[in-house]
Amino acid sequence: LLVLLHSGLFAQKQEYSSKNKSAIKNYEQATRYYDSKNNEAALKELENAISKDEKFVEAYMLSANVYVDMDQYDKAIEQYNKALKLAPDFFPNSWYTLAQIELNTGRYAEAKNHFNKFLTYPKISETLKKKTIRGLENCDFALIALQHPVNFNPINLGESINTAADEYYPSFTVDGSTLVFTRNEKDP
Repeated sequence: LLVLLHSGLFAQKQEYSSKNKSAIKNYEQATRYYDSKNNEAALKELENAISKDEKFVEAYMLSANVYVDMDQYDKAIEQYNKALKLAPDFFPNSWYTLAQIELNTGRYAEAKNHFNKFLTYPKISETLKKKTIRGLENCDFALIALQHPVNFNPINLGESINTAADEYYPSFTVDGSTLVFTRNEKDP
């Protein structure tokens, strides 16, 4: 029974937005490369897929994911925008993902538009809906803060406190004589 179930699962054919068999072959190879963390090879296959079918939505989406993994957010945003222009309702969560990337890269007005677009879909999870509302609040705060900057003059407290490592959660002891903080140092 397990053998029949297993073979039945793999016998189902995947449906794609593209009907170009060669583009699909490139896309599927890109997926394998992506799964094995070979992002450069995945991008090459995706470029080939898109060159064969410029309306291959899944190829743009996967390209965006690869660029996110590579911390190339401008390129990820570009790929998401291409996919969503082709098929805005193809995968609604892409609007949320795009907005989150834009929020994290300081594109607050664009993020706000895309968070709002995501909220127009009726079947979004409560969890994502709450995260989206929080994202909109962050966008609103950032847009207001940019319009009303506050004078800020940080002072370097010396190399024992300000290092190349991540330092956060600063606080003073009750008597105000000691600064306590957390430092996240990389393993040697």
